[in-house]
Amino acid sequence: MLGGTVITITGRNLVHATSVNAKERTEVPPPPTVDISGFGCTILTATPDEVVCETMPGNSGTRDLVLKYQGTEEQGQYDSMCTGSCRFTFSSSLTPAITMFQP
Repeated sequence: MLGGTVITITGRNLVHATSVNAKERTEVPPPPTVDISGFGCTILTATPDEVVCETMPGNSGTRDLVLKYQGTEEQGQYDSMCTGSCRFTFSSSLTPAITMFQP
Protein backbone atom coordinates (compact mmCIF):
# COMPACT_ATOMS: atom_id res chain seq x y z
CA MET A 1 0.00 0.00 0.00
CA LEU A 2 1.28 3.43 -0.96
CA GLY A 3 0.38 6.73 0.70
CA GLY A 4 1.61 9.48 3.00
CA THR A 5 2.19 11.97 0.17
CA VAL A 6 1.30 15.59 0.99
CA ILE A 7 -0.48 17.19 -1.96
CA THR A 8 -1.63 20.75 -2.58
CA ILE A 9 -4.86 21.48 -4.46
CA THR A 10 -5.29 25.04 -5.70
CA GLY A 11 -8.35 26.80 -7.06
CA ARG A 12 -11.04 29.34 -6.18
CA ASN A 13 -13.67 29.23 -3.44
CA LEU A 14 -12.40 25.88 -2.13
CA VAL A 15 -13.65 26.79 1.36
CA HIS A 16 -16.72 28.99 1.82
CA ALA A 17 -17.95 31.27 4.60
CA THR A 18 -21.74 31.40 4.92
CA SER A 19 -24.05 34.01 6.45
CA VAL A 20 -26.03 32.53 9.33
CA ASN A 21 -28.20 35.50 10.42
CA ALA A 22 -29.25 39.09 9.64
CA LYS A 23 -26.34 40.54 11.62
CA GLU A 24 -23.98 39.10 8.96
CA ARG A 25 -22.26 36.87 11.49
CA THR A 26 -20.43 34.22 9.53
CA GLU A 27 -19.31 30.73 10.27
CA VAL A 28 -17.01 28.54 8.23
CA PRO A 29 -18.57 25.26 7.14
CA PRO A 30 -16.45 22.14 7.31
CA PRO A 31 -13.73 21.97 4.66
CA PRO A 32 -14.31 19.70 1.70
CA THR A 33 -13.25 16.11 1.85
CA VAL A 34 -10.78 14.86 -0.73
CA ASP A 35 -11.58 11.63 -2.55
CA ILE A 36 -9.01 9.91 -4.77
CA SER A 37 -11.15 7.21 -6.44
CA GLY A 38 -12.32 5.93 -3.06
CA PHE A 39 -9.07 6.59 -1.17
CA GLY A 40 -9.10 9.43 1.36
CA CYS A 41 -6.73 12.33 1.85
CA THR A 42 -6.49 13.82 5.35
CA ILE A 43 -6.96 17.61 5.27
CA LEU A 44 -3.98 19.40 6.86
CA THR A 45 -4.96 22.99 5.95
CA ALA A 46 -7.78 24.53 3.94
CA THR A 47 -8.18 28.10 2.67
CA PRO A 48 -10.38 29.55 -0.08
CA ASP A 49 -7.48 29.18 -2.56
CA GLU A 50 -5.68 26.04 -1.37
CA VAL A 51 -6.31 22.67 0.27
CA VAL A 52 -3.35 20.65 1.54
CA CYS A 53 -3.87 17.00 2.46
CA GLU A 54 -1.94 13.79 3.11
CA THR A 55 -2.90 10.75 1.07
CA MET A 56 -4.16 7.65 2.81
CA PRO A 57 -2.80 4.24 1.78
CA GLY A 58 -3.80 3.18 -1.73
CA ASN A 59 -2.76 0.80 -4.46
CA SER A 60 -0.36 2.00 -7.15
CA GLY A 61 -1.89 3.67 -10.18
CA THR A 62 -3.43 6.92 -11.37
CA ARG A 63 -6.77 7.93 -9.86
CA ASP A 64 -9.34 10.74 -10.21
CA LEU A 65 -9.20 13.40 -7.50
CA VAL A 66 -12.44 15.10 -6.39
CA LEU A 67 -13.26 17.62 -3.66
CA LYS A 68 -16.58 16.74 -2.01
CA TYR A 69 -18.66 19.37 -0.20
CA GLN A 70 -21.50 19.08 2.27
CA GLY A 71 -24.31 21.36 1.10
CA THR A 72 -27.61 22.18 2.72
CA GLU A 73 -29.85 19.38 3.88
CA GLU A 74 -31.74 19.58 0.57
CA GLN A 75 -28.53 19.62 -1.52
CA GLY A 76 -26.72 16.84 0.29
CA GLN A 77 -23.12 16.23 -0.73
CA TYR A 78 -21.83 17.57 -4.04
CA ASP A 79 -18.56 17.45 -5.99
CA SER A 80 -16.27 20.24 -7.18
CA MET A 81 -15.81 21.08 -10.84
CA CYS A 82 -12.40 20.34 -12.31
CA THR A 83 -10.58 22.49 -14.84
CA GLY A 84 -7.14 21.06 -15.51
CA SER A 85 -5.38 17.96 -14.25
CA CYS A 86 -7.42 16.36 -11.48
CA ARG A 87 -5.65 13.03 -11.25
CA PHE A 88 -3.21 11.67 -8.68
CA THR A 89 -0.74 8.81 -9.09
CA PHE A 90 0.06 6.58 -6.14
CA SER A 91 3.76 5.89 -6.59
CA SER A 92 6.38 4.25 -4.39
CA SER A 93 8.74 7.11 -5.28
CA LEU A 94 6.32 9.56 -3.59
CA THR A 95 5.59 7.43 -0.52
CA PRO A 96 7.66 8.17 2.58
CA ALA A 97 9.97 5.29 3.45
CA ILE A 98 12.40 4.77 6.31
CA THR A 99 15.81 3.79 4.96
CA MET A 100 17.68 3.77 8.28
CA PHE A 101 16.92 4.02 11.98
CA GLN A 102 19.36 4.49 14.84
CA PRO A 103 18.55 4.62 18.56
